[in-house]
Amino acid sequence: PGASFKVTADHKVTGVTSPTAISFGNDGSVYVAETHRFRFGVEDDRNNLFWYHDDLAAQTTADRRALHEKWKAKKPLEWMTAKSEIIRYVGGEQADGTFTTQKVFGDKFNDVLDGTGAGVMAWDDNVYFACIPKLWMLQDAKNDGVAAQRKVIEEGFGVRVSLSGHDMNGFAIGPDGRVWGTIGDRGFNFTTKEGKKYDSHNRGAVFRFEPDGTNFEVVHFGLRNPKEIAFDEFGNGFSVDNNSDQGDAARVVYVVEGADSGWEMEHQAMHTFHREIGLEQRPLSRWMTEKVWELQNPVQPAFIIPPAAYISSGPSGLTYHPGAGFLESEAQHFHICDYRGSAGASGIWSFKMEPAGAGMKMTESHQLLWGVAATDIEYDWKGRLVVSDFITGWESHDAGRLVTLEANKMMKPEVASTVAELIKGGFTKQSSAELAQLLAHGDQRVRLRAQIELTRRPDAADRFEAATRSKNQLERLHGVWGLGILARRGAAIAPGEAFSGKHTPVASL
Repeated sequence: PGASFKVTADHKVTGVTSPTAISFGNDGSVYVAETHRFRFGVEDDRNNLFWYHDDLAAQTTADRRALHEKWKAKKPLEWMTAKSEIIRYVGGEQADGTFTTQKVFGDKFNDVLDGTGAGVMAWDDNVYFACIPKLWMLQDAKNDGVAAQRKVIEEGFGVRVSLSGHDMNGFAIGPDGRVWGTIGDRGFNFTTKEGKKYDSHNRGAVFRFEPDGTNFEVVHFGLRNPKEIAFDEFGNGFSVDNNSDQGDAARVVYVVEGADSGWEMEHQAMHTFHREIGLEQRPLSRWMTEKVWELQNPVQPAFIIPPAAYISSGPSGLTYHPGAGFLESEAQHFHICDYRGSAGASGIWSFKMEPAGAGMKMTESHQLLWGVAATDIEYDWKGRLVVSDFITGWESHDAGRLVTLEANKMMKPEVASTVAELIKGGFTKQSSAELAQLLAHGDQRVRLRAQIELTRRPDAADRFEAATRSKNQLERLHGVWGLGILARRGAAIAPGEAFSGKHTPVASL
């Protein structure tokens, strides 16, 4: 209610095929992550029980490569590598909002280890792409809609085949100016370029890294199949983790630095694959008996951070209302795609989170849109909600489209109308004074970009310190976050009123 629905890019005209994730370029063009390998190279242990013991034993991606080599008589390597994941560039937006042109921005993601291309984000001059076993950064040096350069940020994701879809997802820019993403329980095991060792071969996690690809670090461990991550205007990060078909529910994860949510892939082995590990009857699952998956309760282990809420059955793309545009009723709400294999059973939930002691709680939820096989959802620069539609099914297929929801009466139209021009024009040309003013802009995406650009200016510390004394709460927050980035880079920042505790608490830097 209150919004119109329109197909703005379809398979026939723009080639959109099995879309998993979307992101907008500064000019309003769309980068679409497409899976052409899902069940055609991206496999599932449930359909390949012959290799299950080898998969369960895998500790590194080299072990998984050896698995595929061992079983190539049953799953030929030629078949496993015949198709590639794709990043598609969709442009040529017309006055009616439809797109008319497309190019393959990036492909050749068809190694035997390559997983689902399940995350994409355009930021500055980079396009980040989540495709196990590598975390990629691509650049369009010629500005022609085709990636001319690409580099691997880190490699070693996807230790196990696990269940299809338990891949790497992303992305979002956090208030700390870093790129955040997630990985499912296909796991990871590698040493970062800075020399830090991570071995989480049976657990998923939330991670972050600097936009230039340096300083990768894991923030939150013990997740099963977390999908995208999104931040509210106060800097609180959330993801939604899928259920394990044991009677548990999909969970809203409040992302906390150093947290463990308690999941290990072996919980799935005990339930789904008990016969393959030599058990006739399913054993008791600690995940269930100790109520690890439930909201906070006295039975669960004290070391975990329990989920904040339950929502959806097939969580996928996640986003947050930016503060201007679309419907006012959706302000301060997250939107999560709920993909269940068909359009009739799928759609989008909207929900609101609020503080509850040291944690968070859900205070409201409702179905925003139903009857669409939604896999991702993002706000464009004109305040419209754009959804990637997989059409139906659990396999890659020659179908897909983008649909747009536009409010009949837009929230803060005078603010929303400025966003596209600001984003397209970029922030490097803005003066420090202009950037400081934008810290109070009504759209979260503008504020964040202004904050990050301001950190590159010589007078940044003074500008941010002044912002911390503003009467505008959000401007104060961006002042604090900006100072935090400067401090992380080595600037000497003296604690002042911004850290006095008299204002609303902010998320950890």
